[in-house]
Amino acid sequence: MDKGTSHTIQVISPQEQDDTSKVSGTDMKYTFEKWTDGNTANPRTVTVNSDVTYTAQMKVECKIETATQPSGITTIAGSGWYIQNTNKTFTAPTVTGYTFSHWLVNGDNAGSSSSLSLKIDNPKKVVAVYENTSQNSGSLIIQGTANVSMQEFENGFLIWLRISGCNGMKAFELYLTATNSFTFEDIVLSSPNHIAGKKWSIVANNLQKKTVSVAAMSLDVAINGDQTLGYILCKTSTQILDWPVLSGTFNWSDTQDRAHSAELLIVHYATDFNRDNEVTVGDLGFFANRYNSKLGDPKWDPICDLSADGKVDFDDLSYFVNHWKH
Repeated sequence: MDKGTSHTIQVISPQEQDDTSKVSGTDMKYTFEKWTDGNTANPRTVTVNSDVTYTAQMKVECKIETATQPSGITTIAGSGWYIQNTNKTFTAPTVTGYTFSHWLVNGDNAGSSSSLSLKIDNPKKVVAVYENTSQNSGSLIIQGTANVSMQEFENGFLIWLRISGCNGMKAFELYLTATNSFTFEDIVLSSPNHIAGKKWSIVANNLQKKTVSVAAMSLDVAINGDQTLGYILCKTSTQILDWPVLSGTFNWSDTQDRAHSAELLIVHYATDFNRDNEVTVGDLGFFANRYNSKLGDPKWDPICDLSADGKVDFDDLSYFVNHWKH
């Protein structure tokens, strides 16, 4: 070039390239920032008076992809473009029915902590690997009634909770949805010696939610066969004329901290002890065999303690008779 002549120099920006097959599409990006003499124009015109070199300085970015294995069970935050050598922490969220196992970064095991800190020095695919621990062998049986005859239960309904098939259960969460048009005022837990778990949650159709934590009462229990866990009294703002339609899920963890989930089995009548959706002589026999028993007796069964006072007596018999032949 002749001395004193002017010339235009330019660098293409941005530039992208596919650096690794581990990340889909182009995964490295180069964006112009400035020339080595500090000038930020691109293109720019320069006058040459002597030998000179102009070098474009580029911002380098790396693409991060996140995923789960199995695919789609949750979202791992943090996918996108990062300036090279940025530090980033990824977190594996809790997923019902799954237990977090470990991280894979570009196919390599990166540890089993739920938090993963990485230096983004190149494109990476970050995968949170989970183990499916859900099973359908457990069930929750709901027994209850609206308009319980005892005065203190008038505006509400009582629920008995009986667990089946959740062997080795340690703690649980119960979520119930009622389709009827009423608002829950309160949820009262009774017979705490028979309640184990983390929390009860009940939602009415107006989406007002009432949650009661029972963490302080949480007990380590081993459920084998059918066992009754406890009672809930659901108080409402108005008198209930119809049995509330309930649905929901029951999630529990076992003694190895594996997560499980089951749908609910709804039984409409509190005195339907054999759960055939009617109250007949079979239920009377069941009740009679437990009459005059109290908490701690071998034959005592909490589902016959209809007044939730720790004994099966005349009050419970009166209630049973009033709800005969549903």
